[in-house]
Amino acid sequence: LKMVKGRFAWLGRRSADKDADSTALSGDDPMEDGKAPFAGGRDNKLRAFFAKVAGLTSDSVFYSVWSSKGMGGRMQVSVWGPILEQSMLSRNRDRVCLGHYATSGFGAPSASDDKMFTLEVEDTHGSRLGGSLLMPRVLDKFFPCPVRYKQVWGFVGEDKREVYAWRAVPPSDEFVALGMLVTRSSDPPRVNAMRCIHKKWCMPSLNPPRQVWASSGLGGREGSFWAVGTMQLLHVCAGHQPPGADDICYDVMVDKWPLLDEPLPGEQAGTGKGGSKQYSSIPKARTSFFGSSRGVQQTKKAD
Repeated sequence: LKMVKGRFAWLGRRSADKDADSTALSGDDPMEDGKAPFAGGRDNKLRAFFAKVAGLTSDSVFYSVWSSKGMGGRMQVSVWGPILEQSMLSRNRDRVCLGHYATSGFGAPSASDDKMFTLEVEDTHGSRLGGSLLMPRVLDKFFPCPVRYKQVWGFVGEDKREVYAWRAVPPSDEFVALGMLVTRSSDPPRVNAMRCIHKKWCMPSLNPPRQVWASSGLGGREGSFWAVGTMQLLHVCAGHQPPGADDICYDVMVDKWPLLDEPLPGEQAGTGKGGSKQYSSIPKARTSFFGSSRGVQQTKKAD
């Protein structure tokens, strides 16, 4: 009987925790300046969430989206999407798809010499085995899916094979899309196929786009594939010229940052409760954590 009562008491506490977590993202919008993000102890739960740039290593898994194999032309290219599965021992982390990747030739990105990256969100208070109850709501709020897509280029080969490139349309002007998607039909991708990112964490990329492929020799409507930004995400242009001034390629400002970095009353900016140091999402100087001009700034801790 004591065991049964204890079990019901545990279930009651668990249910209360879920109810509290389900409402933790309600209230004032934390993105609006001058407003308190959330009331009471809910701030502490959201302060546990960090985002960081994560490398896609040789162990990463990709699925094939499209390739120019058999189409002729002067250059070869293949487009890949990341399979962002959670490890059994890291269920408090989620990797976010920000777009597709393109490689010269037909090999997967894991076999390429070019480093590619994605975004990882971690709940530092979540359980590695049990996961994070707040993660889905946090992703939807800070990294929302696009509302729709706009076709930027399309091509139908002599063998009737099709390829189309799509730019994501963010839910508002406060968000941007870092990469693009490719499909093999004229139907747009699913809106949950990728996510956008808040503009306050981004800046126009300082790294020149790297051409991966151009449709030279294929005839028809000209197009070109480019790898842009720190993460080397796919960007598609109609024509063979790189993205112009009216086609801004955004990049993340730092390699790691807290999702909720506004100080609570009585705190100094850059510190958390108890004076613990936090990461600043406002860069002081642009220095690459790759050790060269290619990449993003290293995260700076408050002095």
